Amino acid sequence: MPADYNGRWEMVTNENFEEVMKALDIDFATRKIASHLHQTKVIVQKGDKFETQTLSTFRNYEVNFTIGEEFEEQTKALDNRKVMTLVTWDGDKLVCVQRGEKANRGWKQWIEGDLLHLEITALDKVCKRALQALATLLHLLFQVHHLFCHHSLVEVSQNPKSRQNPRRGP
Repeated sequence: MPADYNGRWEMVTNENFEEVMKALDIDFATRKIASHLHQTKVIVQKGDKFETQTLSTFRNYEVNFTIGEEFEEQTKALDNRKVMTLVTWDGDKLVCVQRGEKANRGWKQWIEGDLLHLEITALDKVCKRALQALATLLHLLFQVHHLFCHHSLVEVSQNPKSRQNPRRGP
């Protein structure tokens, strides 16, 4: 049974993306904007069929594919070129090869723990991204909130003066 990629994934690291964009001849202004974007990836997987959305404040991109079936893709999210795309399984890893103007183009994607790892390649450049499952991020935020609130309550109970309004005085 292949890995389950279903979920909403929030980008937490993005290494060397600008170099990949340079290899794809993306203009300076677009590179600067795109390299600072926070992206969310939404994946709906039904067996070997995938519906994916990459969301950001700059541009959203959707691509749907079936494992093992080559299709023509317009790479609107990056350089807006037509490529022939084929995604296959390599164990639990998704491997994408994109044939077109640029050599050695594609991506690999796999899950380790609560992280979705994505390597994007173009020519000899590789971008490494990690995206965290949204449920995990929400859980971490809840824990931080709980610790902060608990700490504040303990402080108030141990130090009654902390309850006073500092603008009013003692």
